[in-house]
Amino acid sequence: MRRALVVVALFAGGCVMDLPTGVQVERPRVLGVRVDVDGDPERAAAQPGDSLTLRWLVVGSGTERPEWSTAMAVCAAAPSNIGIPTCDGAPFAFQLPTPPTSEPSFSFEVPTDTEATELLVLGVLCSGGTPVFSMDDLPSCEEEEAVAERVIFSFPVARTAPNRHPSLSDEALTFDDAPWPASDAVPDSGCAGGDLLQVEARGEEDPSFIRLTTSPDDREVYEELVLGETPRVEETREELLVSHVATAGLFTRLQSEVFDEAPVEVPWRHPEEIPADGLTVRFWFVARDQRGGMDWVERALCVVP
Repeated sequence: MRRALVVVALFAGGCVMDLPTGVQVERPRVLGVRVDVDGDPERAAAQPGDSLTLRWLVVGSGTERPEWSTAMAVCAAAPSNIGIPTCDGAPFAFQLPTPPTSEPSFSFEVPTDTEATELLVLGVLCSGGTPVFSMDDLPSCEEEEAVAERVIFSFPVARTAPNRHPSLSDEALTFDDAPWPASDAVPDSGCAGGDLLQVEARGEEDPSFIRLTTSPDDREVYEELVLGETPRVEETREELLVSHVATAGLFTRLQSEVFDEAPVEVPWRHPEEIPADGLTVRFWFVARDQRGGMDWVERALCVVP
């Protein structure tokens, strides 16, 4: 079997994933990474001297969470407006290959004397394999059957008015106008009659509608440098980009843009084949503020014939 190899490029302004519009989660994959500052979990932008933990959102095609081994390095990012970011000097922190875990992370300290405006993380996450990492070669996984996702991720170092994460945990999610709470336990199969939200299967021409509320706190006001003949600084508000993926069924689009506080509404087409005892479907919603802030929520439901 050939190794499944994917490059996940997550830059400070957004995220590039190999998820074409409407595709299902059909294999283990990485959907995002969140920068958590020790002692200040709402802050998204690092500062010199901070202790940070990068937390990866990893998902699988079924109800069980795949386990990942990781190997990373972090350095000051070289100044660049185009192309793939590169290091400005040697990395200042490394992560040796870790034991497999369903919640991979990478902790390190930002040098107190750094003059970098952005930090760059390079590495690989392996599901079902062992990371092989080198600064002189492309990272990979030893085993041919492993799923490998190479990572290139940059995020800002702020001196003043640091950006803060949006928050989805305090927002309301509804499915066809019905409240959609989080579930403590998600069964692999036989979900009919259980605790998950029960949804009757529909045809392709009759999608369900998922709505996610947003609030003013999710979109900060900040000063943006506008380039032109006469560069100027303007006050603007963040635009949220919400990605939505599922293990079954079909979203009509991969991402939704949020320009105001109206709910995000996205159609979801039901799966075609439903077992008699119900089909468990998992969903993930990931919000990015395009400046390094990120949050996500997970939901599940049971589609019944």
